Amino acid sequence: MPDIDLNRDSEYAHYLWHLHDAGVITLELAEGGDLPRYEVSGSVWDDLYDDAVDPSLVAMIDNGCSSQHPYFPPAGDAGGMVEGIDFATHDFGAIIRPLGAAENPQDCTTDREGRRNHFDAANTADPQFWQRINDFDQATDIPGVSDIIDALEKSAGVVRSVTTYADDLPTHGTLLAGVVGARIPAEMPRECAEAIAYFGADPRCRLLPLNTSFRPEFIGLIHALLYAVGMGADVICIPRAIYMPTDETDEVDPHRPMDRRASRIDTDPVLKQQAAIFEALLLEIAARVPVIIAAGNNGFKSETVYPASLAGPDNALISVGAINGKRKFSSYTNTRNVTVYAPVMTRRSGPAGNCALIQGGAPCTTMW
Repeated sequence: MPDIDLNRDSEYAHYLWHLHDAGVITLELAEGGDLPRYEVSGSVWDDLYDDAVDPSLVAMIDNGCSSQHPYFPPAGDAGGMVEGIDFATHDFGAIIRPLGAAENPQDCTTDREGRRNHFDAANTADPQFWQRINDFDQATDIPGVSDIIDALEKSAGVVRSVTTYADDLPTHGTLLAGVVGARIPAEMPRECAEAIAYFGADPRCRLLPLNTSFRPEFIGLIHALLYAVGMGADVICIPRAIYMPTDETDEVDPHRPMDRRASRIDTDPVLKQQAAIFEALLLEIAARVPVIIAAGNNGFKSETVYPASLAGPDNALISVGAINGKRKFSSYTNTRNVTVYAPVMTRRSGPAGNCALIQGGAPCTTMW
């Protein structure tokens, strides 16, 4: 991998303990010196990328990712960051272009907001984009999805022009994108010269950040899932919780009153229908490609956040909890309905029953 410098002699290598525990890299304690110093003596990437392997595409459905972070170079033959779509600020998607840098006049107007169908634009770059979505729709026949696709074909998102680029604080999405596919560049910017030699689980993957709202709404999430389908994502990560509508008869837990912060979903037929479509769509996609969902950071032993709570032996969702460097449960992790504890333990806990074993290190086979 000449394009990836593992920095095999680094005082920061111990920050990669999770990759060592998962068998992705090998860390060895170096001899001598006043302080412990680790060296990276090998990695699965050395063998995996000796042959011509197309980078996997990982769709990150969260709150976006900083496009300015030096560990996420623009996508190329060796992976990197694919331009993402913001489904949080506009249901049909938004992207940002510096003022005067638009591809065509329609993309950049005098009021600094142009119109563009981002799904059509993706299809122009990859003529199989719409085909994948339509094939998926025909194969699954989820009620309501065809109407949503029809609206996507006819509606336009926006292109916003700005004089100074600024990410909208996508800290969580940037962090999780780093866990998945960060790689330290060969030449660091001067202000980052002392940055740690950090790598994600697959520094050669292509990352597709899809920003979604944390409002109790589902249409942006549905659009993000369909965009990931059209892009032919090999893996979809949803490292976030989503508000789950409840039945009108459900009792409110007095210790968690915020469960009803969005009770309008429980009585709004349109939003309830969208919630049902989202869930059906999620399960059908998971039957075709790995869909990895965070179990949550509440520290609950008796429940798991939605949609990780859906994971079970009758579907292919992968719910992920956390363990620490001592292979103990992290204090914050939810532990019910968990498929795998990162970085090494695998099990299906709670009433779901059987353990599901996850093994990494090989390219995915996409089934769109």
